[in-house]
Amino acid sequence: MNRAHPSFRCGHAYTRIVNASEGLTDLHRLVYLEHYRLYNRGAGRGALISAAALGRRLARSGRRVEDVRRELVHWSLLTKLDSGPGKVAEWLITLPAVAQPRTRTLTEDEVAALAARLTEYIARRRTPTAPEVAVRGGSVPDAAYSSPPVTNPGAVVVPRGSSSGGLATERLGLRVRTGVRDNTESGSPGTDARIEPGVGEVSDAARRDWLPLSLDEPDPDQVARDAMRDGA
Repeated sequence: MNRAHPSFRCGHAYTRIVNASEGLTDLHRLVYLEHYRLYNRGAGRGALISAAALGRRLARSGRRVEDVRRELVHWSLLTKLDSGPGKVAEWLITLPAVAQPRTRTLTEDEVAALAARLTEYIARRRTPTAPEVAVRGGSVPDAAYSSPPVTNPGAVVVPRGSSSGGLATERLGLRVRTGVRDNTESGSPGTDARIEPGVGEVSDAARRDWLPLSLDEPDPDQVARDAMRDGA
């Protein structure tokens, strides 16, 4: 019996404050309000519902509901009461002390003031780098997309106007030759390059440039094949 919990007396005021707080998402508010709606006031019990069942009611996955519940507990907005092994836990809505109302009825100004306190409290409890994006099946906040872009270390830039007739790119153990177009006639030479890979048939001479890259001796088998081709 949890009738002594403040949420049974001031629950409606709690929901008004949570709804007005800018520190919560719509899903946080929805989960919070659904817990309050599922109170069994006759029995003096809070919400008895699993994350999977609550997720079905809100068109969300059970894992996502678990994550939202964990955040609400961290922000002192939910209290979990274990009912024992194999039993569904009981959930009670609450508020941090700085945002709790003193009376059951609140004016609009009082709601706004307490909601601002709640927003500040949540901001202090958030981790500085916590992202809002969820992964691992759409559930766990993760910074997977915060990694810096990776450039191709094998690319070599040749300035426009360079006398080089080709660009040697070494990648995956191969030496590949690609064409470089000199566009100095269409504009003044610059330091940027316009690199265009060759298109169409590859000549035998070009194929001979595609030798395995080795820091020691060239591949003897490949050298023998090239010699036989040249002799033919």
